Amino acid sequence: MTTPQRTVDATHRVERAISVIAIAIAVLSLACLVVVLASPVLGVPAASLAEPGYRAVFLTGYFGLPLAFLLLIALVVMRIRSDRRARRDRG
Repeated sequence: MTTPQRTVDATHRVERAISVIAIAIAVLSLACLVVVLASPVLGVPAASLAEPGYRAVFLTGYFGLPLAFLLLIALVVMRIRSDRRARRDRG
């Protein structure tokens, strides 16, 4: 009796972790995109845009949202599979 409950708790824990990570990546990515778009408007010199720190911010904004989207797709697939498994076990 305790083994299925532990499996369900572990599954929910993984789903919760994936959702928190996806949200954190999306928020960080949006913040980086705001910085990248606001830099020229705020008068940041073009020479400083080639520095490694700015590149990291740019790449985080560029790859962060697709990564968060893929994590959310993985979360949806995991949830569908666990719901189907639960329905199959009940009926």
